[in-house]
Order: sequence, then structure tokens, then C-alpha cells
Amino acid sequence: MTSTQPHTASPAVRLATPPGAFYTDALLSEEEADLLFHTLLEENLHARRHSALTYGITGREGPQLTIFGNVSKHRDQLYRVLPPHLARLCARIEAHVCEHVFSDVLSKPVASSASSCSSSYSSSCSSSSSLEIAPPTSLDSFQLTVNLYPSGDAWLVPHKDGVGDCVCIITLGSHTLLEFRNYTDRSPPAFTEVLPQPADEEEAANPLWPEARPVEASLWLRHGSLVVLRDDAFKGWAHGITAQCEDRFEPTSLANGEAILHESSRAPPALDSVHPRGRRISLVLWSNLPSN
Repeated sequence: MTSTQPHTASPAVRLATPPGAFYTDALLSEEEADLLFHTLLEENLHARRHSALTYGITGREGPQLTIFGNVSKHRDQLYRVLPPHLARLCARIEAHVCEHVFSDVLSKPVASSASSCSSSYSSSCSSSSSLEIAPPTSLDSFQLTVNLYPSGDAWLVPHKDGVGDCVCIITLGSHTLLEFRNYTDRSPPAFTEVLPQPADEEEAANPLWPEARPVEASLWLRHGSLVVLRDDAFKGWAHGITAQCEDRFEPTSLANGEAILHESSRAPPALDSVHPRGRRISLVLWSNLPSN
């Protein structure tokens, strides 16, 4: 992904719901996102890396997966198996997330050593103060999945992620709606937890079904955007995608509607139009905070 001028990402906006979710409307420029999308399609990773297509927790009605790394790997091991263009993208995601999403825990003041100066040299020593350590610019990422949604009919079962400190989701190609349900009353999962699904349409329509949880927040994910989930948004709320062929952009009903309207350098989706869903690739990066 080359450009004559560096692209400045949109701000990372902390969302009110779900708590711990951050949205960056344009981590990538339109040109960068277009190039990466078409590169991944041309590479045909899903067919080339596997004799049979790999599907995730949703099964064959969900996205087709290409997986790099796993939960036992660390950053250096993951980066050894990533193609160069994906390694560069992951490093860019990590730097953005360290600066804008985890700045509250990665950048902390420490006492200056000036206070340890002896009294005989006090005239040449500055008074005791606080110095801020430069925050890390990388996470300890351990897995990247490239997920191909062939059409709007592909869906993602509601689930909670349980490994790591955050998950970062880049969208390429078609938009989609990422829906959230509140399951913070459950213990955080040790691994990815698929939430129970109704056995049939009758059970799904029963409001007394004990596992029925309403969608409390929806995010409009569009080409080149980044969503980061940490804290409750990551381990307490379930996220998923409903199979749907088209959507209307209604900012007041979206958790990130204001961010798209007012915190981005590009025009928002048309308000008076139907937006069909098409082929979409999501790049999902699981990470831990750096140990130091």
C-alpha cells in the first residue's frame, strides 16, 4: 500500500455503548483500502491455503477463514508467517491502538531520578518532577484471521471473545452492521463462547426464552474502518452479524452514527438511500497488551 502522501487516520472515538468499544472511521484511505481489498481477493487466500474451505464458529453460512497464528503464539511468531503487506497493516493497527485506545494504561508517569541528587549538587539538579515514559507502539498480537463474507447472506453467530486483551476489526469492501447484546452477567469466557441459539422459530419468537437478549447497539462498519473492542465490549458483550441484503443508514440508531457524521474526513453514507450488502473482507487481529 503506497501513497504519495501519508494518510492520517480519523480519530478513534470511544463509544458509549458497548462500553470499551472504539471506532475509527478511516484508518485506511479509500485508495489503501481498495488496494488491500483487491490484493486479498486476487491472492485467493482461502482457496490457496486450504484444500477445503475453512469455516468458523458460524459454519458454512458464515465467513470463509484464513488463519495466521493461534492462541499459543506471540507477536514475533505471528509476524514470521504473515505476508509482508499484512504484517505492515498489523503493525499500523497496533500503533494506532496503543496511541488512541490504550493510552490510559500504556502511558503512565514515573518519578524523575532528579530527586535522588545529593544536596551538595542541588544547585545543578532540577527539582523533583514526573517524567512520562514513551508508550509502546506495538501490542503482543497472536492471531490474525482473514474472513471472506461472499454476500450479505453470510452471517456471524453472536459470540464473546475470551482470549487476549482486545480484538481489532478492519472492514474492506461492503459495509455491514455489527450487532451487540449484553451478556455481562455471565462470567468472562476462557475461550470464544458462542451464545445459545433458539432451537426453532417458535422458541426464537418467545420473549420468555431465557437466552433471549435484545440487540442494544449496532455499529455501521464501512470500507477502511477499524473497530477495537476491549474490557466489557470484548468479554462481556456478544457481537454478531445478521444475514441481510441491504440497510438504511440511520445515524440516530447507530452507536457510531455521530462518529461517522462528525469525526471523519470522508462523506457519510447517503441518508435517503438503500445500501446493498455485498462481498466483504474483515481482518480480525487478537492481541494482548505488551508485558513491559
